[in-house]
Amino acid sequence: MYDSNGDLSDVSHGESSSDSSVSFVATSHRVFHHLCAPKASTYRAILQIFVSAKERFEIALRASEVVARLAAQPVPLPDFADETDVIACLDSLCEWGNLNATRDVVSSRTLEEYLHPKYLYQLTQAGDMTERALGFFEEGLHRPGELSASALRDIADTLEELIGLLTSSDLDEPKAARALGDLASRFDTLVARAQMFVGGLQRELDRPVAEESAFLALKEELLNYLERFVRELVQATYRISQSLYALDQTGVKPLLSAAVQAELADVLAPTTALRTHALEKWQAR
Repeated sequence: MYDSNGDLSDVSHGESSSDSSVSFVATSHRVFHHLCAPKASTYRAILQIFVSAKERFEIALRASEVVARLAAQPVPLPDFADETDVIACLDSLCEWGNLNATRDVVSSRTLEEYLHPKYLYQLTQAGDMTERALGFFEEGLHRPGELSASALRDIADTLEELIGLLTSSDLDEPKAARALGDLASRFDTLVARAQMFVGGLQRELDRPVAEESAFLALKEELLNYLERFVRELVQATYRISQSLYALDQTGVKPLLSAAVQAELADVLAPTTALRTHALEKWQAR
């Protein structure tokens, strides 16, 4: 599992680029394996400890520190035993690519400890992205759908901001890129929340109602809610349609170029293929 330098050899292979895209996808998706593995609750608790540590700017943790923080949790884990079990879980997470392990040479005080070192563990890039994705999933799963009037106003405001940036003598590319990103995000959120709202409403209407008064109260509340949204929709539609017409006349190529430039600003020597891919992604949005 560990190479001659004390690092996890499987992890290094998982983090390197693959000659085969299929092989790369299969390897990168292993970070989700812990969700259906035995002791899944322990794996999730361990990874949450690393997420919390990263938020406090703790780069790496020792196994003993993970054990102490697991033991301090208010609800004990059913399959948590001792440091040996935790180390086994940490090693598995390293094999799947969630964590990376490096030799803890700093804490070695004797020759024996140096020859048989302990390890420091930290989230890999794939592990960090996995936790972000799961957090986003959990948040979206528990948030109810809605018809967002505020999103309509934000979209109208952002479109007018983009027109102002395009018609200025000198395009502020960073501001244009942020505005375009906000616009795409608000559109996606508006559509997703509306679809969730419609699905939830259908389930609510299909559910048997014990009392007629409760059904009538729900119906009245729904009609008032829809009336408010439609009123906002009518007001926003004119602004949005006018802005879209103006953008169509002006052209959005400078905005797309600014978005691509901002997205690749921190990439070392971006290739033409990478720029083309980023541009196509923004055009599709």
